[in-house]
This record gives sequence, C-alpha cells and structure tokens, in this order.
Amino acid sequence: MNKLDAITFKKKFRRENDEKVVTVTIRFDDECNNGHNSLGITASVYEKNCPGGGSFGCCHEDVVELFPELEKYIKWHLTSSDGPMYYVENTMYHADEHGPKYAHLYQKDVFGDSHCIKYGDIEEMQKIVDENEGYYLVIDTKTAKTADLEAARSCAIWPDATLEQLQDRKVLEARLPGLMKEFENDIMELKEMEL
Repeated sequence: MNKLDAITFKKKFRRENDEKVVTVTIRFDDECNNGHNSLGITASVYEKNCPGGGSFGCCHEDVVELFPELEKYIKWHLTSSDGPMYYVENTMYHADEHGPKYAHLYQKDVFGDSHCIKYGDIEEMQKIVDENEGYYLVIDTKTAKTADLEAARSCAIWPDATLEQLQDRKVLEARLPGLMKEFENDIMELKEMEL
C-alpha cells in the first residue's frame, strides 16, 4: 500500500452568487472498490433563474467560478493513488496521428459496374489490387487521425508539452514519479482545506 492509499476524505463546500448555488464535493477514496483511492471533484449547480434547476457532475467551470481556489486541483480529477487514469495510453492515443488505415476493395464486373467486395487494411487491399485486374480501392478517409494536442496535454497533466513529448512513452513514464509527488502534495492540501 502506498501513502496515498492510506488517505481518504470527503468534503462538501457550498457557495452562491446572484445566479447560482454551487455545492462542490471533493473526495479521495476507493468509492469504486477497485483497490486504490481516486480523486473526484464534482458539483451540483442550482441555477436560480433556470427552469429545471441546474446540473450536476464535473461542472468544473462552475466550480472555478465560485471556488477559484480549487482551480489548481481540477487537473487531478480522476487521478488515483497509482497515477492519472490510463496516463500513458490516453495521452498517446490523443497524441497519435496517422493517415487512413482502411479502404473498400471494389471489383468491376463484365458490364463495367463496380461492387464493393471487401473492407480492410489498406496494405492488404493494395496487394489484391496489384495482383488482380479490374480491382481498385476507395480509401476510407475517416480512418485517418489527427493529434488532439489539448486532449493529450490534459491526459498527461502537462499543459506545455510538445506533441513529440506526448508521443514518447519513455518520456511520459519518466515524468510520472514527479507528477505523483505533486499530486500527493496537492491531496494533502485538499485534505486540510477548509472553505
């Protein structure tokens, strides 16, 4: 068990302005029963002039509006005692970029009509085209992916990281111990916080 697994707490804070009432719940516990503590920062927002009342859940913009002192902790939402949720995997997924990977394989019949006969990996389909007359590909451009730098930075909790850093597993793994030390310090602050 690491030090962060031994710390648990749940706190609620309430503030209001002319437009809304925000109740923030901050918890660091094993509410999910998965063997490690996770941080959750959620809110219920009652909007005074809104039919239907308001909203609940992450609502982090509303939290920061009425609790600006909590802003620095929002980045840790869903981080557990063993790291940010799927830290490397999620970061690298959002940082990944590549061209189309799949294509439709068409064959022309004797009348000149085309029929899609297969869908799959572009390289596999290209081999079939190269070996057979009357076959051609239609590339599925929707299978291309561009990097989402902001999402990758958010997953890595690294606001100024370059795309290359976010695509490098070794770099991400090397910075995790320092990131977790920062998380531990912030958890200790949150535990002691009274608003």
